Amino acid sequence: MGWAVYNHGSIGYFVKLEEQIVAVFTLTIKHESIFISSLAVSPAYRRLGIAFFTLAEVEKLCRRMNTKWLELSVLKRNVPARKLYEKFGFSTAKEKRWSYILTKRI
Repeated sequence: MGWAVYNHGSIGYFVKLEEQIVAVFTLTIKHESIFISSLAVSPAYRRLGIAFFTLAEVEKLCRRMNTKWLELSVLKRNVPARKLYEKFGFSTAKEKRWSYILTKRI
C-alpha cells in the first residue's frame, strides 16, 4: 500500500499487486475517527479479498493512532460493498438520500 496525494485534509492511497494498482481509497483523519472514502477495487481484481485486506490495514492504523471509530460511506445501490462492510463489522449510523454512513468501533 502506498500514498498518492494530499488534498484538504485527506490522503489518497493505492494498493498494488504485482506492480499493478488494483485499488484506490482516501482517508480523512478526524479527532476520534478515520473516514474511508472512495474505496474502489479494479473490476479485474474484485472478489479476491483486496477490499477486506485494505479495511484490515486501515483498522490497524486506527489502533496505532488510538482512534475510536472507523467510518465510511457507501451508496445504497452498492449491495455487495455493504455486505462486505457489514461482514467486517460495520453498522449503519446514518442514512442519506443516496448513501449510508457506516461505522465500526475500534
